[in-house]
Amino acid sequence: MSSPSPLPLLLALVAAQDPPPPADAPPAAADEEAPDPDDATSFERSPFAFDREWAFDKKEERRIRKLEREVVEGADGRFRLSETNWKVDTYGSARLAAELGVYLEAFEESVLERFDAKRQFAECPTLKVFASRAAFQEAAPMRSGASLSYEAIPEPKGRSRHRIKILDNHLYTYVEENDDPAFTDLNLPAIRAEAAKAVVIGMVGRPHVAAWFEQGTAEWFRSWDVHAPGKEAFARRSAASPGRAAIVAHLGSARSDWTPPLDRLLRLNENSWEGQPLSSTVSNDAWAEAVIDVLLTDRRAKRLRDELLDELTKEGLSGTGILILQDGLARALEKAWSAHVDSFRDDAKGAGG
Repeated sequence: MSSPSPLPLLLALVAAQDPPPPADAPPAAADEEAPDPDDATSFERSPFAFDREWAFDKKEERRIRKLEREVVEGADGRFRLSETNWKVDTYGSARLAAELGVYLEAFEESVLERFDAKRQFAECPTLKVFASRAAFQEAAPMRSGASLSYEAIPEPKGRSRHRIKILDNHLYTYVEENDDPAFTDLNLPAIRAEAAKAVVIGMVGRPHVAAWFEQGTAEWFRSWDVHAPGKEAFARRSAASPGRAAIVAHLGSARSDWTPPLDRLLRLNENSWEGQPLSSTVSNDAWAEAVIDVLLTDRRAKRLRDELLDELTKEGLSGTGILILQDGLARALEKAWSAHVDSFRDDAKGAGG
């Protein structure tokens, strides 16, 4: 195995030469740009009812009150909390900093529970909340409602199992025109999506994660209600998921029943993910979310999920940033994916009827 490069890695891998779209793919998207679900200027900051109605339970409230006393207010008027797994750096109030710390801990625990996995990295990102879009974009240029920055360099061989040292590890977001924001004023769906990416990185123990797995997990947990019990949580997530709604609408359209070949989706790397949409009506993120939905909701897929996680934690990525699946694992995932898409078709028929 070649020695790792000493240069910083910014969650971006070398671009792959992707083949042209399959002949049966639908036409390219029109010039009209789809709205960005993370953009707090074009969407409600909390578009899901369970976010707007969020209330911490008694146990969480006790922890929040305790953590408020640990929050440090700096000379710059910002409130910083370092007593939780997720550090917080926000404007507004000590209460908001404590609430965010407690929420992110609960969210991470829920993600790891869904995957039946543990965190391999000790560090979680620092959530930084800005008071304006301009300040946010200065820290996280070219992004919208939330952004994850994760810079790492390889350590000398033998120092660590994964030989990675984290240099910069931040999750950024903002609340516009609000001097004293409440917890529910934040763009919680966008925060969950970016936080899920951070959990995935910590879960597999390295910053190089297959694009479909990272983006699909982010979209799956965008609609996740941490408080909802059991089956209700999955039902709420499905009902609230923009990606699922887009696929059902696409499959119910008289113009197209087309779905992208799974191997095509899995072969897109981070650099080609945004620039090569596989469908004109459904984003790559939504198709990837459907694959994650297979892994997290189909009881028969538990063994498949465990094997995939095992591959992700190994040196399973090619030099182009693509997870190379063994033939048996690829066939099993393809079979589960096909059955899952058929269930979406049934939903589309039901909606049409």
